[in-house]
Amino acid sequence: MTGPLLALALAFGAPGCASTQTLTLQDFLRNAAANDTRFEEILVDRLSLRYREDARLPARDLVFSVREELGVRLDPNGGDDDLSVSVSKLFPKAGTSVEASYDLNPVGASGRASSSAGLTLTQPIAENAFGKSTRLLSKLVGVEVEVARHQIVEAYEDYFAAITGFYLDWYEAYENLRIAESSYKENEKLLDNMRARRKARVADRIDVDKITLQVLAKKERLIQFQERHASRLNLVRRALRERAPIDWVPVRPEGAFAAPEDRAAAAAAFRESGRTFRILRLLERQSALTTARELDDLLPSLELFAGVERTGFSRGIDRPREDRALGGFSLLFPLGNQVDRAEAETAKIAERKRALGTVNADWRLSADLDNLALFIGREKELLDVATQKIGLARSVLDEETENYTFGKVSLNDYIESVNRLDSVRFEEIDRFVQWRRLNLEWRRLTDSLVDDAVVR
Repeated sequence: MTGPLLALALAFGAPGCASTQTLTLQDFLRNAAANDTRFEEILVDRLSLRYREDARLPARDLVFSVREELGVRLDPNGGDDDLSVSVSKLFPKAGTSVEASYDLNPVGASGRASSSAGLTLTQPIAENAFGKSTRLLSKLVGVEVEVARHQIVEAYEDYFAAITGFYLDWYEAYENLRIAESSYKENEKLLDNMRARRKARVADRIDVDKITLQVLAKKERLIQFQERHASRLNLVRRALRERAPIDWVPVRPEGAFAAPEDRAAAAAAFRESGRTFRILRLLERQSALTTARELDDLLPSLELFAGVERTGFSRGIDRPREDRALGGFSLLFPLGNQVDRAEAETAKIAERKRALGTVNADWRLSADLDNLALFIGREKELLDVATQKIGLARSVLDEETENYTFGKVSLNDYIESVNRLDSVRFEEIDRFVQWRRLNLEWRRLTDSLVDDAVVR
């Protein structure tokens, strides 16, 4: 599957890359959603939901049954012919079943085969009275389907958050690699300068060795960041289903999936109508319906039946024949009912546990959101501090460069200033990405990362 995106390459990419072009987070997510078959794998589960009720409820099919038996008698009168034909239909939500039957019995003492036809209606009036248990099952299946729909959206949202995390990790690795590469090149220039100063006898050999160690340390870090960037880029390519070995250039994802300013109001709205709490309420209803069905199973199996029957002789129910109306009941009641009672009590306990679980989930999610709000605020403040530190570190390095040139500070002080700038630049990238991750987690946790209607 080929997306509409063009092949891109890193600004410092491999030789032979013809051009570079940026890939924004929005473009990445749009193309990943279109091309990544993991999304389709998640959504395909929706197709089976339409068959859930038909698979769980008693069959309402028209059942046609035929049974014919041919026998050979060991006397001069010949053979026997035994035939049974029936058509039955169950109306599950009413509990009513209707059956029409025809029977042809073997030749009896009269020398003629007997036959009969009848129509019977059966109605349960205790357990599953008038289809009560089946209707409860229908509601239960409906709740299960609704929960499953929400869970499909949850799975979609979780994977959407995961691939967004791929982009953020990739952006962090890309920026760190740029810093490492820039630092390495600047330190190589410093080493060349120090070697020239050594030749001019204005620097000692130990100074050259110190800068050489500095360059090797920068090279070591550069190699580590190259590997990290390559591994993060592989995840991005996988999400885009891009097999060509082409590099992409990320863009700083400013404002991506920002948490609302009024996070307290947003958290309250989430507890009122968020998808997670809708699922919890549906699970409570599911437990209540399960308990109601188990209690219904405690009732005796009592069925009333009524019908009409015509009996006669030969295949055509010939005269002399008899018509009669039928009526009665059937009762099945296990004494003690140990299993059903245990299942009913277990269902009550599960229902109570589910209610407590909802309360506990409310408290847990509320605490998680409160803490997440604190983390977001803290990380934004630390990001602002890191940004200020970069400006100061640059200013200090400029001053120290001039001071070192005129011999006012030692080489160690100068190296410390160089490393301090690298450190705060790495820190700023780390703070920024962590801040964006926390905003992303807020949106995921509050079910506001993807639109339910769009996914459905």
